[in-house]
Amino acid sequence: MKKSNLFEVLIASISIMLVISSLALLHPNKVEFVQGRFSGLSDFKFSMFDTVLYLSYLLSGVFSGFLAARLGKRKIFVLVGSLGTAVFTFLLTLVDSSYTLVLVLRFLQGAFCVAAWQTLMTIILDLSNDSNRGRNMGIFGFFMAMGMGASPVLGGAIAKAGVFVPYWVASVQCLVAFLVCLFLIDEIKMAENSKKPSIVDSFSILYRRKQLLVPSLFNFVDRLHMGFILFVMPMMLSEVLGLGPQYRGMLIGINGLAFIILQFPIGKLSDKFGRLRFLVPGSICYGICLCLTGFAARFGLPGLAVIFFILGVFSGFTGPPNNALVGDYVTKEENPLAMGAFTLFGNIGMIVGPFFAGLLFSLADFATPTAKFTVAFVFAGLIELATLATGMSILFFSRKKTQKIEEVLLAE
Repeated sequence: MKKSNLFEVLIASISIMLVISSLALLHPNKVEFVQGRFSGLSDFKFSMFDTVLYLSYLLSGVFSGFLAARLGKRKIFVLVGSLGTAVFTFLLTLVDSSYTLVLVLRFLQGAFCVAAWQTLMTIILDLSNDSNRGRNMGIFGFFMAMGMGASPVLGGAIAKAGVFVPYWVASVQCLVAFLVCLFLIDEIKMAENSKKPSIVDSFSILYRRKQLLVPSLFNFVDRLHMGFILFVMPMMLSEVLGLGPQYRGMLIGINGLAFIILQFPIGKLSDKFGRLRFLVPGSICYGICLCLTGFAARFGLPGLAVIFFILGVFSGFTGPPNNALVGDYVTKEENPLAMGAFTLFGNIGMIVGPFFAGLLFSLADFATPTAKFTVAFVFAGLIELATLATGMSILFFSRKKTQKIEEVLLAE
């Protein structure tokens, strides 16, 4: 029986949730897993456990995107990626004598993981067209948010049973994703005369498709804010409100609830009314609310709960339309290259976020902790608004140039 388009989108989205959440499961017990086994590590060496992971995202995302486009294949990258993630996640639990080897395995874990979920996201683009791309990205966003939001809570709970348990569960999740994709996802059929991109095409996609810079920039700033908030929020809760780490999960959950609920309806509505009608006002309101987050902390935990819920609402307005824009601006054959560029910008943003916050804190001497976090969130919000202005400028000038070319062709 022929699978429906919606069925395949659902299967790909569920598989993304399984693969992405396999790494999110591991966040809560990093201290016990690393420092509990390798005593005497400096803070810098401990930070390398995540640094090499983000580095693998950067390199593997571009490389796997190029290979998928060059070979015209998708399924093999999902299968190898999910199986490789399962294997290297399990191998991390077997090494207890060499931290260097742990870092190598951590890099390989991330490289295979990003190859799997980035290719699954490319498959969703391949299955989409102008009439349903927003809806499909809404479905993807829903399952991705579920995986990223619920997994740290689950990981913290099962870590009580043993430091390795989250890693074993994560490996099983990836094996399930492997089996699901093996039997339920078909290879995408490419046109026989489709162009096989060169390595130059891989790096010039943003030059040839300048409009692709817009969703890529928004993905950069979205992930920048994610890294920024995950770094700054625990410090703010402790230094300003004197609250423990358990409240971090509560605020992330409040933020994620609104984000998850809005993924599908906003994505579907963007198919009907256009991406920018949601992306522009959502980005403006998100930037303003982010500027106000530090001020909201003066009203205690209730103030932060309200502002984080509102931030989740406006994230829901920007997420699916921005993801759909990737497919709007490229051909089907270019989907892997476009997704590689898109995720590259996002992964850079994830690294820049905490770096930006740390740099700001080190450069300025704030009178009070409240002032420190108030200023930090104002700068973060202004970055959102600046990104919106930049993105809209790129769209305006690229469309103006396209219009002039069309006028010349018509005149001839």
